[in-house]
Amino acid sequence: MASKFWGGSDSSASSESDYDSDDSSSISSSSYSSSDESDHGPSKYLQDESSQSSEDERRVIRSFKEKQHETLRKTAREMDSALVTCDWVSLSGLLDKFQKQFVKAQQTGTQMQNIMKLFVRTVVKASAEVNARSQEQDFKRQLSTLQAKAFNSLIQRLKKYLKEFDESDITAAEKRLESHEDSDSEASVQSIQADGKSTTATEHRDKSVKDIMTMAKEDVTFEMVDSKLKEISMSRGKKGIDRMQTVDQLTYIALLAKCPAQECEVILHIISAQFDVAGSMATYMTIPMWRSCLKNVLSLMKLLDSNKHISLTNEQESSQRPSNDDIMAGAKIQLCGSLSAFAERLDDEYIKSLQCIDPHSREYILRIQDEGMLLILMREVLNFYESKTRKLHVASLSTRTLEHIYYKRSTTYESLREFVEAKSRQTKSKYDSDINVAQQTEVGQDSQLTESYLVGYVFPHGNLFSRIEELSNYIYNNGDERSKARALLCQIFSKALHGQYERAKELLLMSHLQESIMHMDISTQILFNRTMAQLGLCAFQYGHFSDASSFLSDIFSGGRTKELLAQGYAQGRFTERSAEHEKLERRRQMPHHMHINIELLEAVYLVCAMLFEVSDLLCFRQSRALTRTFLRIIENYSRQLFTGPPDSIRDAVMVITRMLLSGEYQEASKLLLDLPVWNLLSRPKAEVLHLVDKRLKAEGLRLYLSHFADQYTSANGDVLCDMFCVTDSKFTSIVNSMVANERVSAIFDEPSRSLIINRSEQSHLQVAATTFSEKVLVLLDASERALDSHVGTETIGSYEDDEAFSRRKTTKNQSEPDEYRSRRTRPEYTSKNYRVHLIDSERGKIKGRDSYGNFARRKIPTKDKDITRGGKVSSSRAEP
Repeated sequence: MASKFWGGSDSSASSESDYDSDDSSSISSSSYSSSDESDHGPSKYLQDESSQSSEDERRVIRSFKEKQHETLRKTAREMDSALVTCDWVSLSGLLDKFQKQFVKAQQTGTQMQNIMKLFVRTVVKASAEVNARSQEQDFKRQLSTLQAKAFNSLIQRLKKYLKEFDESDITAAEKRLESHEDSDSEASVQSIQADGKSTTATEHRDKSVKDIMTMAKEDVTFEMVDSKLKEISMSRGKKGIDRMQTVDQLTYIALLAKCPAQECEVILHIISAQFDVAGSMATYMTIPMWRSCLKNVLSLMKLLDSNKHISLTNEQESSQRPSNDDIMAGAKIQLCGSLSAFAERLDDEYIKSLQCIDPHSREYILRIQDEGMLLILMREVLNFYESKTRKLHVASLSTRTLEHIYYKRSTTYESLREFVEAKSRQTKSKYDSDINVAQQTEVGQDSQLTESYLVGYVFPHGNLFSRIEELSNYIYNNGDERSKARALLCQIFSKALHGQYERAKELLLMSHLQESIMHMDISTQILFNRTMAQLGLCAFQYGHFSDASSFLSDIFSGGRTKELLAQGYAQGRFTERSAEHEKLERRRQMPHHMHINIELLEAVYLVCAMLFEVSDLLCFRQSRALTRTFLRIIENYSRQLFTGPPDSIRDAVMVITRMLLSGEYQEASKLLLDLPVWNLLSRPKAEVLHLVDKRLKAEGLRLYLSHFADQYTSANGDVLCDMFCVTDSKFTSIVNSMVANERVSAIFDEPSRSLIINRSEQSHLQVAATTFSEKVLVLLDASERALDSHVGTETIGSYEDDEAFSRRKTTKNQSEPDEYRSRRTRPEYTSKNYRVHLIDSERGKIKGRDSYGNFARRKIPTKDKDITRGGKVSSSRAEP
C-alpha cells in the first residue's frame, strides 16, 4: 500500500513529471531535475495551496555573489530605518551584522568595488547622523540606559571604521549622499514599494500632517483636527519626543478648533502636556510655562461656564461618544479632566519652585508675586464647584487656599491685594485684548510673559480675618477629619500671629489635637509643630513665660528643631538616610518666606527656661523636675575650660544665668535686653522687654536670697530694692512667698523692713550628705527586693545582735528621712532581719546572711557542731 501512494515509479507520477516538464520548458535542466524530485514522493502531496498558487510565477535563479550583494543592500536599508527611528540598540546589532557580511563578501571576491562603495556610504551616513544627534542639547538625557550605552558604542565603532577608509572614498561617499544619487537608496525605495511596506505611507502621512499645520484655518476640518490631536496624544511619553514642541503644536491646534467642545478637549491636552514638561518630581515647571498653564485653566473654566453642555469627569470618557456632527451641533459631551486636580497640581508646582529657587535671589522675589495669581485661580475654581454643589472639591480647595494665607499678616495680605490690582491695571493698559489672544502671542517669549498678568479677574474680597473665618467654617461643616484638623491649626496659627493668645490657646485646648497628633500624617504634624512654635512666641511676647516654655519644650528637647519645623535637615553622625528618604524630606520642606526664625525661637525658649527654672537650681528638694535640655546646656557650658565672650544666643543666656547666680543683676539685665534678636519680635520691642526685665528682677532677688542668705544675719529691704530695682510691694510679696514656702529660713520684720536670717539651717554639705544617705537607702531597698526575688527566704527572724539592726537601733531616736521611714513601716519590712540559707556543698554547712549581705552572728546548727560566723565551735545551740 505504501508503494501505491508514496512510490516513485508510479505511472501517475511519471505523467505528473511530464506535465511539469512541459510547463516549465524555459527553465534549465538543473531546475527541471529539482522540480521533478520535488513532485515525486511525499513532498508532492504535502504542498499547500500557496505553493500551488505560485506555480504560475516564474522563478529567478541568482548566483551566490548576487545573493550576498542583495543581503548587504537589505542590511543597509534596515540600518537606514533604524537611523530614522533612532533605535540605537537595533542599529548597533545591524552594524555588527553588516560588517560580518562585508568581510564574508570580501573573502569570496563578490563585486569588490560596488560592495566597498556601499559599505563606505552606509558607514559615512550613519556616522553623520550619530554625530548630528550627539551635538543636540540634552539628547543623551532623553535616552534610556540601554539606548545611551548603545549610542556611545556606536560612536566609537563608527570612528574606528572611518579610520580604515581612504579620504578619497569618504569624500566621494559624502558627495554622493549630498547629491542624492545613490542608486542603492533608489533601489531600496523601489523594493519597499514593490513589497507593499509602510514607508511611503508614513511619508505621505507626515506630509499630510505638515500640510495641516501650515494650511489656512478655513481649510481645516473637524476630522483633521481630531486626527492630529489623537496622533500627538499617542506620541506623548515616548523617548526622543520634544515636549516643548508638543505644547507648541497643541497650542496652535487650539486655534484651529471648530467648536467649543473641541477647543476644550485641546486645552485639556495642552494642560496635561505642560505638566509633562517638568518630567520628574525633582524639577519644577518654568515660570513662563506655569503662568501659561494657569491661564489655560482659567480659559477652560470660562468655556465650561459659557457652554453648559460640556462637562468634565474624573473617570474615563464614556464609550458612547457623540458623533462629530452631533458635537458640532452642540450635543452633550463629557471630557476626562478635573479643574480641582489642575489647581492642586499648579499649587504643588508653585511650592516646588519655591523650594528649588535660591531664596536670596531676585528670582525668588518675583516668584512670590505669582501667589496672587494662584489665589485668584483657586477662588475662581472654588466658585465653579460651589455652583455645581461639589462640597468635597470645595473643601479641598478651601484647605489649599487657607494654607496660603494663614501665615500672612494683615498688612502683608493687603499689600498683596494692592500689587495684584496694580499689576492687572498695568497689563490691561499694555495688552488691550482678550486673554486668549494675549496668551498666544506670549508663547515662548519669556520677556513678555514675565510682564503679563491676569486681566479681567479680581482678587478675593474681604480682609484676611474674614477670609480665614469663612474658609475655616466651610471646612468644619463639609471637610474630612484631616482637613478639619489642618484648618483648626491654621486658624490657631493666625490668631497667635496677630496677638490673640487667649483665643488661640482656648481653641487648642478644646480641640485636644495634642493627644491625637501622633496618629496623623507627617505634613499635619509639621503644621502642628509650627503652630506650637508660634503659640510659644505669642505667649512670650505677652508675659506668659511658663506657657511659652511648655509650648517650645517638645520642639527643642530632641535637638531636631529644623526637621520638626520642616526648615531643613541635618545629617546625624549615627543615622543614615536613603536616597528616597532624602527626596521625601526635600519635598516636605517649607518655602523660605514661611520659615519661623530658629534663632528667635531658641532665644525665647532659653530665656523662658532661665526665668522659670533658674530659681530652682539652688534648691535641693525641687517640687518638680527641671527641663533636661536646659540642664544639659548648663552642664556643657560649665565643662568648658575656657569661656570667652558670648557669640551666640545660647552662650549669652548661659552668661546671664551665671550672673544671676552671682547676684549681678545689672550686668545680666543689660546683656539680656541688648540682644539683637529681639528686633525680630512682632510686638513692639519695648513692651516685651519690659515684661522680661520685670520677671528678671524677681528671679534675681529670689536667687540672691536663696544663695547668700546664710552669709547674713539680717538684710535691709531698702538696700535689696535698690540692688534689683523692685518696688516695695513687689519686694514684700517675694520675701513673704519665699518665707512661707521655706525657700529661705528667715523672718520678715515689716515695721523695720528688714529680713532676719535664721542661720540654724544646715550647710550645703550637710544637705548634700542627707540627700546622699536618702538615695543610698533607696538603693538598699532595691537590693533587698532583688536578693529576695533571686534567692528566696526560708526563715524570717529578728536578732538583737545583728550589726545592721544595732546600727538602726542606735539611730532610732534620730530623725529619719520620710522616704525611709515610710519604707520601714511597710508590712513586708516589719521584721528586722532576713536569714538566707546558703548551702556549701563542700563543707556541708549552712551560712546565714542578713538582708544587707552580711553573715549572721547567730549560731546555725549543723549535724556535728555549731559553726559561728568567725569559724569557732560553740557548745550552745539555737532554736530552729
